[in-house]
Amino acid sequence: MAIVRRGLNAEQKAAVISDSSRCLVSCPGSGKTRTIVEKTLQCIEEIRGTPRRVGCITYTNAAVFEIETRLLSASSYGDQIHYEISTIHSFCLNNILRPYQALLEELEAGLEILSPQQDAFQEIALSVVEDYGIERWAIDSFSGIQPEPDGTLFTPDGIGDEAALAFVDRVHSAGYITLGDIVYYSCLLCWRRSFVSRGVGSRYAWILVDEFQDTSACQVEVLKSIYLSKRTKLFIVGDPNQSIFGFAGAKPNLMKEFADYVGARTDVKLVGNYRCSKKIVQAAERLCPTKPAMKAVGMDRDYPFEPRLRHVATKLQGIWEVFLPKVQKLGIPLGETAVLAPQWFPLYHLGSILRDLKVPIMGPGARPYRRSLEFAQFAETACAYLQEKSPETAAAVQKSLFFMLLNTTGDPESKVFSYEGKKTLFRLLSLARALRLKSESAIDWLKEFAEETASLLVAEEYLAADQTAVIRDSALKMAESIQSNIKDVEKLTVDYLGLFARPRECLRLLTMHGSKGREFDAVAIIDVHDDKVPHWTADTVEEADEARRLLYVAATRARKVLMIFTDSSDYRNVPSRFLGPTGLGLK
Repeated sequence: MAIVRRGLNAEQKAAVISDSSRCLVSCPGSGKTRTIVEKTLQCIEEIRGTPRRVGCITYTNAAVFEIETRLLSASSYGDQIHYEISTIHSFCLNNILRPYQALLEELEAGLEILSPQQDAFQEIALSVVEDYGIERWAIDSFSGIQPEPDGTLFTPDGIGDEAALAFVDRVHSAGYITLGDIVYYSCLLCWRRSFVSRGVGSRYAWILVDEFQDTSACQVEVLKSIYLSKRTKLFIVGDPNQSIFGFAGAKPNLMKEFADYVGARTDVKLVGNYRCSKKIVQAAERLCPTKPAMKAVGMDRDYPFEPRLRHVATKLQGIWEVFLPKVQKLGIPLGETAVLAPQWFPLYHLGSILRDLKVPIMGPGARPYRRSLEFAQFAETACAYLQEKSPETAAAVQKSLFFMLLNTTGDPESKVFSYEGKKTLFRLLSLARALRLKSESAIDWLKEFAEETASLLVAEEYLAADQTAVIRDSALKMAESIQSNIKDVEKLTVDYLGLFARPRECLRLLTMHGSKGREFDAVAIIDVHDDKVPHWTADTVEEADEARRLLYVAATRARKVLMIFTDSSDYRNVPSRFLGPTGLGLK
């Protein structure tokens, strides 16, 4: 293998230069993405000149973009042909399900995927909620319904087995399959037709898997089948202490079990935290101890702020009167601050009030439309570029274009980052500028820019003509939502849309789950009560342990300042059991 040359520490380097399968446990802020990128580059050198490839599977589309971007800047021109970065669903869809779907009787009717962001998914979930008397808070959990390897359904809390079965039946009757079905049917193909997994193994000399602690049983079975072909080496990275997606079928013990199954080396761990101060690391270690212990080794390791627990009358009081004045006094920019909560609805209420108080925010309560609409993020970043023409905002537009195409087509389009892709990007921005000169109205601009964007992307062969309706429809839904939720809609300008793409100016509001993979100078965690962390439905030791890990993940998002709030807005509010001597140890 080639010599490592990108400044890795001793543990990262030892993991990268290994030429055998490896399981790498990595603590928060340990530079695992850098390690994965360097390992990918090493693997490319190993297979260069052969028809084989390197596969890298990660958990979210945002992580796909991050790794793609780093690889493009670190690799040689044309190296994109040697690797594929994708989510597990895209990997299974492109390498197993689409090529071999005709071999499955279950897919004779076709292959149309229904994602949780689509209106049809929400409509089917809502119909089940109403028919089975399910609490409305559980509707977001329907995306976690998925088949186990034996065909039984994994059902998240709050839904019930009968309702989950009804949901799946309605999805299939409507001619769709879910994201969970993609992995399950891929698993069936690998089991029933061994040449399928042998073919994937022949194609990929290495498969790297990020965030392995969040891998489900079906995903593991697919990877096991590929391993059994004896053609592929595996490099799996994760942290059992950060396994927080049990509601989606993830199990922290699967990482060790899989490592044992494939005989992966486990003699190296990444324990150096480059993100958090020593005081935050010490608190996190009390909550979830590790061996060897996590160490603060980054630039902010000696930051003197002691993590604090504050009891206040209301959540607003904690943020408006305590947290925001403190970070302002410390000189921390608003864009480097975040408020986290166990669920989204307290954030929505808090966000609405903060917006009225003229605090720039991003998150629940900020937008008058759903951010998940395919055109939303691209429109916002384009507006931001019109206000601030900088390399950073141009990169944000490029990133949002990548995601819009990914969400529209289902395939990552790395051509966006090529020279030709940049030419297309600036043609789109020129159109955006011309339309803004024509009208400052956000509604008019949205509709016309969506039309122009769709037409240009077809002409530049990024989209097929029948895929453009997604862009046009999402722009119309944005316009309708704005008209429904904003009083003086005629005064709403293009600049307003750009506000949501300028995170340096905004306080971020995130759920604790949604904060995974992010980091901020200052973090406030609200609603840390014993019916929220753990949730009142948690009735097993495993569920309580996951809540402990969730608080661990949230706490380790902070570089310098960590403040945790409980409040007396409800007489039932009791501080979480994970705040005391057997947890973070805060007073």
